[in-house]
Amino acid sequence: MDHAHVLEQSVRKSSKAALKGAVETTASEVFRDLMDETGIALVFLASDSFGGLERVDESLADRVSVRLSLQHFEQNKAWKQFLAEIGRRTKSVDLNILDEKGFAGLTHKAVLGNRRRTKLLLTEAVLVAIDDGAKVVDRSHFEVAFHRISGSASQMVNPYAGA
Repeated sequence: MDHAHVLEQSVRKSSKAALKGAVETTASEVFRDLMDETGIALVFLASDSFGGLERVDESLADRVSVRLSLQHFEQNKAWKQFLAEIGRRTKSVDLNILDEKGFAGLTHKAVLGNRRRTKLLLTEAVLVAIDDGAKVVDRSHFEVAFHRISGSASQMVNPYAGA
C-alpha cells in the first residue's frame, strides 16, 4: 500500500480515541483480514512522518515482520546495476542505453536517485520513443522525456541536452 501514512491521518481525526493509543480503522481491519484469509504479504510504504502501524492498529503491526527504510540511490555501482537491470529486463522496447557508459550518471542527475522519478522518466522516455516510431530508446527521447516530466519552469538543467 503506497502512502500508508494516510492510515495514521485517519486515526488523528478521531481525536479522543487517538489519544488513547491505537485505533483500529475499517482500512486496517480490511488489511488484517486480507493477510489472514489469503495468506499474502502486504507492503506498506510510508513517509518518514509516519508514526508506525502500532499507532493505527497493533494487531496489524504484529503481522508486519520486516521493516526497511528506503533512501534515494547514490550515484554508485548499485545505481548503475539498478538501471542496467531495468534495461536488460525490458523486452517491449530496447532500453539498453541504460547500461551505456556515462548514461547512469546523466540519469542520476535527472532524477537525483529518486525511484519514483526514475520510473516517471523511463516511462515517459519509452512513450516518446513509441510516438517517434522507434524500437530503441535513445538519448533524444530522454531529453524530451526530462523536459516533459520537469516542466518548462523547472530550475533543473536537462542533463540529456547538448553533446
